[in-house]
Amino acid sequence: MGRLYAPVRTWRVIVFLMVGLLWNLYHNSPTCFSATPSYEMQTTPANGVVTIERQPTLQWLVFPNGNQINEAKLSLDGQSVPVQQVAAGTAVALRYQPTVDLAVGSHTMEYVLTIAGFRSITVTSSFVITDRGPDLYSGKDRLKLANMEAEAITALNAYRQTLGLTVLVKNEKLSMGAQAHANYQTLNNVAGHYERQGTPGFTGVIPQNRGEFFGYTGLVGEGISFDEPVDSMGVDGLMDAPYHRLGHVNPNYREVGIAFGWGPDSTVVDYGSAGVNNDDRVMLYPYPNQNDAKIAWFVAEDPNPLARYGKDKVTVGYPISMSVHDDKTVELKTVTAALTDDGGRNVPFYLVDSSQETEHKCHVFLIPVEPLLAGKTYTVAVNGIRVQKDGSTIPVNRTWSFTTRPELAIRHIGVTTLDNDEYVEVVTKNGDLPDLNYTLSRDGNRIRGYVGQEREYYSYDRAPLENGEYSLEIDSKLFSQTLNYKVVISGEKGDRRVTIVN
Repeated sequence: MGRLYAPVRTWRVIVFLMVGLLWNLYHNSPTCFSATPSYEMQTTPANGVVTIERQPTLQWLVFPNGNQINEAKLSLDGQSVPVQQVAAGTAVALRYQPTVDLAVGSHTMEYVLTIAGFRSITVTSSFVITDRGPDLYSGKDRLKLANMEAEAITALNAYRQTLGLTVLVKNEKLSMGAQAHANYQTLNNVAGHYERQGTPGFTGVIPQNRGEFFGYTGLVGEGISFDEPVDSMGVDGLMDAPYHRLGHVNPNYREVGIAFGWGPDSTVVDYGSAGVNNDDRVMLYPYPNQNDAKIAWFVAEDPNPLARYGKDKVTVGYPISMSVHDDKTVELKTVTAALTDDGGRNVPFYLVDSSQETEHKCHVFLIPVEPLLAGKTYTVAVNGIRVQKDGSTIPVNRTWSFTTRPELAIRHIGVTTLDNDEYVEVVTKNGDLPDLNYTLSRDGNRIRGYVGQEREYYSYDRAPLENGEYSLEIDSKLFSQTLNYKVVISGEKGDRRVTIVN
């Protein structure tokens, strides 16, 4: 049958944006690990924050660095209130929790800190309590969203467990901040981490502000995947994109909230930490001895790690990362880096490291120029140096191997809508294969298709994609086998499902 419709061009767009470790934006007075005490430039709630929390935890982090705190005082709206000194790793949190609701309106807090042998320090900031927040779930199926979030958190924690990391616990306030931002993007038809005051659905300029709006007292990082929010695909997409992977693998995160939006489609992941990052483990991914690593990645991340190489919207090999996430390290410098195959041959790669970064400098990415081969073992060797905030250095040398998944395997089959027409979408467990082809047929006639090298969906039939049984053939020259399935398409437009029946 001839092509009756013009091809619909797509890139299965997964555009990512990253705030990363947002709390770094607030550490304008970095923690010093010598004898000199230091402190956070911001309090909690941060200066100027608007919140619906009527009994917000007031907190200021200080770092005595072995010195004695002689006195710590806090006044709220001009009245002295009792302040607790709570150990938080190398920091001390000066904290107060109101026992009754504060009034709606503006409030001012003033901390005075005296450390033996040093001058007193005074920090003043204000926050605003508002009467109520937006209705986050108006017109939405709240049970469906809750089930989707639970599934996404499970998928995220599965990644963390393979890395030996603590699983993240759902925090309702983080979930609310994430859902508020997903809604904001839909209401304003925008994409990104930032909100503008005075626009519909505004709850805070950056993720930290939005977390505090809903009463979250920790520090917030955020990742957003602009992919169809189904089957935890957004969580996978963030893991594949090297900058956004850093949030998934951060050993210091303890809590999470995940939300979803449509138009633009998005999965919003808000990570939470206590505010002090003491876990200095070196994180590697793909991880040592992994036997099902992906082979390819389609570059569609913002910021684009390969922008300096002039590469965007192209397929490359699956990104390899080494990263650290603790407070003490200010830079992870690369001395040497190498990638070899199981025959000992060098594999060409793009190196993305601290020498090319302006802000976040605690990672090394090796991104192969071409897709890796299936069922092959690769060895990574990175020799680096951790530069500490006190000026000292620590060598970091890691050599590890991983093996790519040998067989073509399917992660997801669904229905996607492009230009008001419906197509079958196939996502593999092997990554973004550049030549993945598939054809949907019924009674021997081709109905829909996808040509990987052209990155185009095709419609071979003018009729709508009806419910019923079809044949689906999937192949890639990177794998020896062709997959053939009987599938059933069901559901209404906007909520279509594909079920494999053989």
